[in-house]
Amino acid sequence: MRPPAVPDRREPWIPGGLVGDACPKSHDGWIRVLPALPEDWHEGSFHALRARGGIQVDATWTDQTVEYTLRCSKPTEITLNVLGTDMGRVALSPDKPFKGTIRR
Repeated sequence: MRPPAVPDRREPWIPGGLVGDACPKSHDGWIRVLPALPEDWHEGSFHALRARGGIQVDATWTDQTVEYTLRCSKPTEITLNVLGTDMGRVALSPDKPFKGTIRR
């Protein structure tokens, strides 16, 4: 049996659950971009995180907006949710990234 994970106190520590909750989630044809972005994360970004189906997700946010881009290697259709707002069904194409902006 392995001992429980203990953060290395020499490194800044961020609870894994908090970071994981803010990252994209994907299942059953849904992709949720920043489903639980903490209010005190005033700005930030991530690039090339992978969702199910090989879809690449990028996002950049400020206090006012979230900009996101989805890329895929084969045509696919998903249901998109950004910051808890349902964006509906989205057709993704490998030759054209899907980009959007939403107010925060």
